[in-house]
Amino acid sequence: LGIALRRQGKWKEAVDEYKLALAIDPEDEVIYFNMGKAYLEGRNKREAAKCFSKAAELQPDFKEAKEELDALFQGSAKA
Repeated sequence: LGIALRRQGKWKEAVDEYKLALAIDPEDEVIYFNMGKAYLEGRNKREAAKCFSKAAELQPDFKEAKEELDALFQGSAKA
């Protein structure tokens, strides 16, 4: 549901759904990753970075999460 809401541009509602999913499975790195993507859509880079970091912590080989983190930090270095 979170992904569907995100695709509709409803990032806040998507974050709420991801939080509910984390209550069921707090160790799911994909939920954290998707929540990070939703936060990015809402231009909340700080929360997005936290989510991507948690995803990478839970799954050290999670390439996409690390790429998103790198992109965030490169963007903040330019600002």
